[in-house]
Amino acid sequence: MKIQLVDTNEIAIDVLKKYDEFLNLNFVNNLYFGAELDILTHGNIKLDQENRIIFNNCNFVKGFHFQIDINHATFNKIRIIFQNCIIHKCLDPNSVKNLVINQDTGLDLTIEFLRCVLTDLEFKHSKFKYIYFGNCVCLPNQGSRLFFENCTIDSIQLQNYIGMLGVNDNGNSSIYIRYSDDNIYVEKSLFDDFVSELINNLNSTKIWYQKTRFYLNNCKNINFEGVKSGKVIMGKNFEDRVQLFLTKDDLKLLDIGLSIKDTQMFLQNILIKGAWINSLLLKNISKGVCRFEKCKINKVFIHDYTNPFTTIYDIESYGDDSLFEIRDSTLADSTIDKVKFGSFDRVSFYRTSLEKAKFSAVSFPNEIEALSNILYPLEKSDDYHIEQYETYRQLSNALSSQGNQVLALELYKRMYESLRKSKSLSKQDRLILWLNNFSNLHGTSISRSLWLFLGLGATLLLLFINCTPKPMYSWGWIDFSSFIDAINIKVFFVLADPTHKISTLQELAGGELSTSNYFISFISRVVMAWVYYQFISAFRKFGKKTSS
Repeated sequence: MKIQLVDTNEIAIDVLKKYDEFLNLNFVNNLYFGAELDILTHGNIKLDQENRIIFNNCNFVKGFHFQIDINHATFNKIRIIFQNCIIHKCLDPNSVKNLVINQDTGLDLTIEFLRCVLTDLEFKHSKFKYIYFGNCVCLPNQGSRLFFENCTIDSIQLQNYIGMLGVNDNGNSSIYIRYSDDNIYVEKSLFDDFVSELINNLNSTKIWYQKTRFYLNNCKNINFEGVKSGKVIMGKNFEDRVQLFLTKDDLKLLDIGLSIKDTQMFLQNILIKGAWINSLLLKNISKGVCRFEKCKINKVFIHDYTNPFTTIYDIESYGDDSLFEIRDSTLADSTIDKVKFGSFDRVSFYRTSLEKAKFSAVSFPNEIEALSNILYPLEKSDDYHIEQYETYRQLSNALSSQGNQVLALELYKRMYESLRKSKSLSKQDRLILWLNNFSNLHGTSISRSLWLFLGLGATLLLLFINCTPKPMYSWGWIDFSSFIDAINIKVFFVLADPTHKISTLQELAGGELSTSNYFISFISRVVMAWVYYQFISAFRKFGKKTSS
């Protein structure tokens, strides 16, 4: 079927019939478009007013494509609207798919899809001003897609879209995606009936749970705005419409994936705000102003990212198997504020420069990994712990330089623990690091040094008493009181003094000392001096220089 735009202000086509069964639509004659719809324009037409073509409650069983060539046209605007329509895939391989030819003639061309079901829709090498998809479904789990490639479109907008969207090499396009719990009034129509049938066939209670994926490559501006808090349960019936809301439980089940890549350096701005996203990928981004604010994201992947004009604010996960990965990236001069890394099940920073990033009010998990691919946590390189040490070192230096000494010390401790586990380190160095961890957690724990002092002091006391030529008691005691009577607590305090005199120990022992007593006296001087040093080192942890 061909629709030719002539000297008229509006062409309205309204077909309101229902179909018999899911994906096998049988309409009576002329109540659906049995042939491919071909939209074109006639040249040399002079129109001054806005012209609209409206398709309402139409079923396009063989799809459609646009052939709009306005090289010779003189009218100013064309507005093509599809509402409550079902649009099937164009099956003719010889057909030019959705080709919209629009030269620089000042034409204001807009295309709108309102409450439509799409099975396949592509725009290639097209040029027009604006396209909008409101509450549309691109059949999930059917291999369908909405795709734009090498187009010059000023604005691509989507509201509560379900399905797959691909945008590739649209260097002048701004993408606006919005998910909202505003009132969505769905009129009784082909769209309403089709979606209800689709939900039943997918064995799901709500269409929102289906996978939605956005692949945005080489675009100019990207704006993703998320939902607000829902108040009313989805599905409240009215006379001739259904009022839909997304509740907080609905938000957690949204399966939205967003992938943004900029290999051609077209990007000028990214704003992702208030979104509930299952998976977010940022790759090859080196320019533009990027802001990510107040989002709940379950999986974050940042790869080959070198954009210094980045702000990440108030990000946390919301589900199971949550991941946060930064790989082969540089975050110098980026601002990371109120990011709850600790809410993610696994966090990995691999070969990433973090030292000059600005951190504020962040939380980290018990371990930050250094995996080449966070999806394969068991595949670790031979120098894994060196990579992990470097990550902790950079984070500790960054936090220390910004005055966050408490968190810097925590990462400082983990830094040396990672180094201790490295196989490339000598046994002597690993022993030193083990002793530092055992004595005061690498200079961060006063309590551990205190317990070590008491434990070593008591051990030296017992050994010293039992090594005297005439011990005060033999091994084993009759009862606890006999054990207490045998202990001379004064010996403990003498051994605890690294500068003690042998004569003092002789006096307390009541006679001569054995060779073992002299040896224990020597050992106590060395050990207790080391313990005091570890205690003082831990006590001065807030004055410790953690940067290196």
